[in-house]
Amino acid sequence: MRTNTFRMAQLPDKKLRIAVLSRHFSRHRGGAENYAVSLAEQLADDHEVHVYCQSHSNLHPGIRTHRMDMDMQRPRWLTMLFYSAWTYWHTRHGFDIVHSHENVFHGNVQTFHVKPVTYNLFHKKQGFAWLLVCLRVLTSLRLLAWLAVERARVRHASHRSLIAASDLLKDLYIDCFRLPESAVSVLTPGVRMPEAISLQASGLAKQTAREHLGLTGAEHWLLMVGHNYAKKGLTALLQAMVLLPQGMSLAVVGDTSQIPEWQSKVNQLGLQYRVVFLGQQTQMDQVYQACDLFVHATLEDVFPIVVLEAMAHGLPVVVSPAPFCLSSNLFTHDVNAVVLQDPHDAPALAHEILRVRNTPDLATQLVSDAHAFVQHYSWDSLVKSQTSMYRKLLG
Repeated sequence: MRTNTFRMAQLPDKKLRIAVLSRHFSRHRGGAENYAVSLAEQLADDHEVHVYCQSHSNLHPGIRTHRMDMDMQRPRWLTMLFYSAWTYWHTRHGFDIVHSHENVFHGNVQTFHVKPVTYNLFHKKQGFAWLLVCLRVLTSLRLLAWLAVERARVRHASHRSLIAASDLLKDLYIDCFRLPESAVSVLTPGVRMPEAISLQASGLAKQTAREHLGLTGAEHWLLMVGHNYAKKGLTALLQAMVLLPQGMSLAVVGDTSQIPEWQSKVNQLGLQYRVVFLGQQTQMDQVYQACDLFVHATLEDVFPIVVLEAMAHGLPVVVSPAPFCLSSNLFTHDVNAVVLQDPHDAPALAHEILRVRNTPDLATQLVSDAHAFVQHYSWDSLVKSQTSMYRKLLG
């Protein structure tokens, strides 16, 4: 990847021209996409930002979006190759920084949001099991493509800026690709703090928010937010709902296309009057205000922004442990979050939810300490770190 070069004296005051690679540039497509949008919006206040994507819902006037004409979604590995080639062609000249949030073979800044396929395939594989994986890879164009592009992202690490979204993910990449400790930095997701922060929403405000969203008929509302319902732990949460008292209901925010399948499961469990699917929501402030407890029993996450958002909006949080959630090592159980032992254990999940509801002092403790915790993860400060990484790379 070639970039423009500058004299060191010019860099501090230089307005950078940045290309951001994010296939679906929208807050409502998942945590990685939310991260890319939030960071790009912050950068656009001081720099010239161009986004290269397949789809977007960009409303920021300072960001220029460039959409790939080919609306190809399947197969994913072939889409990845086409997107990689298209973005390389359009960003190979004229940009100071090409920052990729996707699995592409180019870009001088790479942010990793998920575990590498290499790790998922080969971790803890030895002997005959390792040989079987190798045979599987050699006979699969899909796997060969993923692994080749993944390797290209970390190649020549000393000439790139490699960034992981959590400390545990950094360790995983270092171990998986035999990288030096200094080769990978960490820039966690951030959160936009609400304009008016209230750790305890007034009863009238909460009731108004519930009526607007159609959340009626229950005293206590749990909230789950996730693009992939299965991966974010909805199965165990529904099983836990069966064990919880009738006065507790669940609101689910996420991908609308999955609702019919999961509504059928809800009906089979007899929860059709206690579980409400809200689909994708653009006014999440109101959703957080309407609910009482945030549950993130995820089966696979790096550093979920929704957990930070829930904390910022004054909700107690129940979250999965590592390695299911690779940021849970930052939380202290019963201090700033309730950290589960196993997100598959529905009875234990129901027990922890009830414990928070029935112990007001614990709920107050969680909200207060979580609010202090989240102050360290504002996008205002994180974007300064990202800009410093850019300038260090260019220098």
